[in-house]
Amino acid sequence: MSTSVGVLRTLHQLHCELAERQDRLQRGPQRIKAAQSNVANLEKAYSEQHEKTTAARVAADQKQLQLKTGETKILELRNKLNSCNTNREYQALLQQIAADEMANSVLEDEILEALEK
Repeated sequence: MSTSVGVLRTLHQLHCELAERQDRLQRGPQRIKAAQSNVANLEKAYSEQHEKTTAARVAADQKQLQLKTGETKILELRNKLNSCNTNREYQALLQQIAADEMANSVLEDEILEALEK
């Protein structure tokens, strides 16, 4: 009688172990599918962020090009100051230089903001 109880106990234990392993086997593909979905979502988020970063970098580069162009224009205007014939021309060039310097200052701030992002 005790051997049949021992055999039943062992059989029950094996049956429980089998049920647990079958359950784990069924959950495996679900976990893989969930992980693959998570990877796909992360790749999509990375791609979107990469595009945003690239666009921001391009915009910052364009503004830097505008700044360099503005600085070149200011240098040209400063060179023209020496060849002015009238005070009116001189004052007009000074005003233009001041306006261009202000525009460049705004561009510098925009560039810094773009690079901080």
